Amino acid sequence: MEVEDYEAYDLNNTASYSQNSSELVENFDLIELNSSDPSKGPLLNNVTTTIPFLPLGLGIILVTVFGIIGNLLSATVLSRKRLQSSYAVLTLGLTFVDTVYLITKFLRYGIASLFSHYEIAILYLNVILPIIGPYLRSITFIAHTASTYFTIAIAIDRFVAVCLPATARKFCTRKRASFTCVLVLVWSVIFNATRWLEFRTVPIEEMQTEGTVSAANATASGYYVMKITELRIDPVYKEVYIFWIYLIVMFILPFVTLSVLNLCIFLGIRKLVKNGAVLTSTQKRDTSFSIMLIGVVLVFLICNVDYLVLDILDYAGVAFSEFWNYLGNFLLTLNSAVNFLIYCVCGWKFRQELIKIMRATCPCLQEHGSHDIVVTDDCQWVKDTINMDVKSIPRATLTKSSVTN
Repeated sequence: MEVEDYEAYDLNNTASYSQNSSELVENFDLIELNSSDPSKGPLLNNVTTTIPFLPLGLGIILVTVFGIIGNLLSATVLSRKRLQSSYAVLTLGLTFVDTVYLITKFLRYGIASLFSHYEIAILYLNVILPIIGPYLRSITFIAHTASTYFTIAIAIDRFVAVCLPATARKFCTRKRASFTCVLVLVWSVIFNATRWLEFRTVPIEEMQTEGTVSAANATASGYYVMKITELRIDPVYKEVYIFWIYLIVMFILPFVTLSVLNLCIFLGIRKLVKNGAVLTSTQKRDTSFSIMLIGVVLVFLICNVDYLVLDILDYAGVAFSEFWNYLGNFLLTLNSAVNFLIYCVCGWKFRQELIKIMRATCPCLQEHGSHDIVVTDDCQWVKDTINMDVKSIPRATLTKSSVTN
């Protein structure tokens, strides 16, 4: 199932796609132009038909804007010296591709549905978007693939840190994490290499010559449309790559891998807590990161399960409401936007470092007379709720208020 094909048009009328086909939104026999207000110029019906501004378009705008801001804050916190680790490097990679994904969704769906709904920015809808559309579409697929496999890489890193601590010192290094980031990006580009060949931009005049635009808009000129290529409608390509390979690589493999790793990490953390072991500062950091990862994986699974179910129903020939397609598209966008909230809720080290940045940036947030324990870089900072003897903290420096108490 194609989860990013809202601009897909079968201009050659060589195939007919039902609503529950593997190309859910490729169900147009021709491009219809809206000429209800000729003074504003023609509007491509593909935006108004497949991306309703309310609620999907507006929801995508709000979520992408929030997500981009949250990802920028996450990158700022994760790049801090005190959080530097293999997990931080991989999470920065995830944050980067998620941000790219949100930007492409904002440009392809968010503002496009807004402009179409209010019939404004005709130049963007009929010239700019059709020209950059094939490239944005390919980048969206690459970012989505990279986000999926960055999540898997982070899960493997946390599994080793929690369940195989003896191996973690050698395996979970920033150098290996950086190499993994490059590997994930290269794999994502290679896996989606054919996406660049699935659509091309053509002038509207070419469609007029082929008779694939309505007669009312036969005089339209100076506009462009995205035209589906022969590769994209090839039966073998659709059956092998678009359905089976995509299903295995983007759904089955990630779901199974992340479910197993997440369970192992959860059981590993539970065992540490149950045994009441006194953790080192590095172990505390790894545990905090692992809890964050559990939240990320759970959200990932929830946000992707809709399209997994639709894919199975689609292949079985079972019809479903377009609502579920809209919901799946929105959930994928939400998945790339909410990690910042997960980090804040589940990661106390991330949360404390974010608070420190906010206090340093905004003096009005600075608290006087804090009772926090401030420690050196050797053990970073220690949460006062952890049951640890202060004397066991190496080179700890207590704040004035802590000493007086």
